[in-house]
This record gives sequence, C-alpha cells and structure tokens, in this order.
Amino acid sequence: MNKSGRVSDGRETVSAPEDREPRWNRGERQRGKTPMEVFPRGTLVLGFLAKIPSAPHKLSFSNGRCVYFGMAGRWRMRRKIMFLLLGAVVIGFGFLLSAKLQMKKEGIMRIKWFGHASFLVEAEDGTKVITDPFDESVGYSIPKEKPDVVTVSHSHFDHNAVDLLQGDPEVVKDVGEKKVKGIIFKGIKSFHDKNKGAQRGTNTIFVFAIDGVRFCHLGDLGHLLSSDQQKEIGEVDVLFIPVGGTFTIDGREAREVSQQLNPRLIIPMHYRTEACSIGIDSCKEFLKGFTKVEKKGEWQGNKESLPSKQTVLVLEYAR
Repeated sequence: MNKSGRVSDGRETVSAPEDREPRWNRGERQRGKTPMEVFPRGTLVLGFLAKIPSAPHKLSFSNGRCVYFGMAGRWRMRRKIMFLLLGAVVIGFGFLLSAKLQMKKEGIMRIKWFGHASFLVEAEDGTKVITDPFDESVGYSIPKEKPDVVTVSHSHFDHNAVDLLQGDPEVVKDVGEKKVKGIIFKGIKSFHDKNKGAQRGTNTIFVFAIDGVRFCHLGDLGHLLSSDQQKEIGEVDVLFIPVGGTFTIDGREAREVSQQLNPRLIIPMHYRTEACSIGIDSCKEFLKGFTKVEKKGEWQGNKESLPSKQTVLVLEYAR
C-alpha cells in the first residue's frame, strides 16, 4: 500500500481511523479562515441560527474554530433565546410600571366627560369622583366607572341617577362642607333659573380640591353669579360650566360667568351633541368669545401642567 491509500493492484483501501482529520475542525488548516472558505459552495450562514443546505446541523465559529452542533445543541440555543426574550419582556414591563408609578408620584390626575353635566375626576391615588350622574333618557351611555364619591347638584333625573352607577359611592349634596375620602367638598347655594328658584328650584355649586387643583362644578346654574357667590367660590383652576341654555345659562351668559371666576381651564357641559336627546343648544355660541380652544378625549395632568393662558377644553363624551 502506498501513501495515497491504494494497493499495487489499483484497489483502494481505507485509512486507519487515527489517520483521519476531524470533519469540521482540521487543525491549523482551518484556523483563521472565513466560513465561506471552510464550507462548500452553496452553504449559507446567517448568524448563529443559520440554515446550512449542505449540512444537517448548526454551526458556530470561535477563534477560527468551527464548532459542530447536533440536535441537543440546537435545543439548548433555542432555550437560551427564549430566556433572553422573556428577560427583555420582564425588563420592559418593569420600565412601564416604573414610569406609571413616577407619573402617579408627580400628581397625574384624569378628567373624563360622560356627557351632559357628568364628569369623572380621578385623583393621583386612584380616588374617583363623579359629578351629576344621568339616566338612560338623556342619550349618553351610563358610566362603567366605579366611583368613591358622587356629587349631586339638584334632584332632577338627568343629574341624580346615583343608583345606576357601580359600587356603593358616598353621595355629596346640599349646601355646606363635607369631607369624604380626604377631599373637602363645599356646596354653595344657587338657583336653577333667573327667578331665585321659582321656576326650577335650587341648584348647588360644588367647589373641591384634588391634588392641589381647585375644581368648580356649577351644576344647572340659571343666572350670573352674585359678588357673595364669587367670594364663596374663590380661586378656580378648572371650571365645569353649563352653556346650552333653556334650562341653564346660555353661551353668552356662560362667557360672562367665566369672566367672573377667571379659571385657567374651562370645560363646557350641558349642551347639545349628536347623542343628547334634551332640547338645548350646542356649545358654538359659547366658544365664539375665546381665542384658545382645544379638543381632547380626556385631560391628564397636574397643577403644573395647567395652561398659563386661559383655555377652553372641549372634551369628547365617553361612548
């Protein structure tokens, strides 16, 4: 037998096992070579999860050495990838939770309009206040929120439907001060018409502060404010004001009341929309007197994020 592995009669012999080189690691001959130099033509390597058409297994390179993975190696790599992805998801969730807690820490609150004179004011600690809940006949959807406190400005069906709300909230109504869930509600007497209540009775204006922001909900106010009422109300950051007329002050009168109280943020209410079935006007007349008007689905912020220049915010009613 010669060095080529053939016997003298031309027949081919098999080299001894110890004479063979490893299939994928041929020592110094493979060191320093690129994958395209090592693999036959047509072999495609795409990272450590490459598919290799001419070989049934996965390959990886380290310091020029080709490492050969079998089926078990592939499963180990897949498990590692799964753990890495899971770790990324957990870390991402942690960042989101941290950001949410930071927002709460900074005093982020939420204002949402359900329609008519009903709003949700949610404090940074999650305490929820709903104003003047209505029944189904008004045309809007009944709120699905579970409030802690409900204010009722007067005993009409479109302002006192507390029994249709979820949970067992504490109800605040009538004149005077009442502390509920750490919030002081101040009720101020007013009237539902221009004749001192002779037509539609009395109405309670509510003033309360949440996270340093002073709110004033005028209910179904039917007249301009007296000087005594202005003093009782005091400084206002956010004003909820009826503008639809007929049963309350109209758009022009609402502009005058806004000037009387001079709030930073004015949110109109109690006006006609496509959902409202009550015969009142839209908010167009009211908006004519303001230069800065914004529209949003809901408001989120704190004392510091209130506008420096008086702004009218037209909210979309919850559907």
